[in-house]
Amino acid sequence: MRKRLVFTHFMAVLMGVLLSGSVALASSSISVDFLPLKYYFNGVQKFPPAGKEGFIYNGTTYVPLRFVAESLGLGVKWDGNTSSIYIGGGTPSQPYIPNSEPIPTKIQYMADIMKPYYTRGVSIWDYKLVMGGKQYYKGWMLNNGFNAQGKASFNLGGNYRRITGLMGIDDNYAFSSTHVSIYGDGKLIKRYDLDPGDLPIKLDLDVTGVTRLDFEFNFDKTFLLTAIDLAEMQIE
Repeated sequence: MRKRLVFTHFMAVLMGVLLSGSVALASSSISVDFLPLKYYFNGVQKFPPAGKEGFIYNGTTYVPLRFVAESLGLGVKWDGNTSSIYIGGGTPSQPYIPNSEPIPTKIQYMADIMKPYYTRGVSIWDYKLVMGGKQYYKGWMLNNGFNAQGKASFNLGGNYRRITGLMGIDDNYAFSSTHVSIYGDGKLIKRYDLDPGDLPIKLDLDVTGVTRLDFEFNFDKTFLLTAIDLAEMQIE
């Protein structure tokens, strides 16, 4: 229900929203429209104190500052000596310093969200990954198919900063030493030499801002099949 009231010698501090975002301080006489406003904070409805529901004045909607701030978890303090309002922590002499700890980054398995969008000279085989006598359950087996060179490319879209995981020659297709070069948008990130019988190496790649990630393989022997496993690759 809309109610219209007239305030005389009105003196309040309010936060204007929706239109101008202005603050009204004083007027000898004003006419306002009270509205049944509904307030939602992160999807949860909260109700202001009775008589402080908010109103419209001169086309601008005003809401109670203390109610909004406290609903967002911020304290409100009024200093009558300086006519100052403090929202949250800190004062001009002692500014509030927010928590500088980094926001936790979501880590995902690459195999759950992507796969190589381009391959040349290697094929993705849907076989179990085995390196150093241990089986791994997330990743890709890249088989050379008797080719001397191969390539697998991922589209990261510039959305990630780090990749970790394991890389090595699969125990069941360990017939050739292999040289692996990893590029981010054409720039060399890391280079590795893999030999049959070696334990998998740990990858830790800085891919900040990288759009295209390329794994390039050079196989010493091409008359027998050799497979490279990329296992447990996590991306953040």
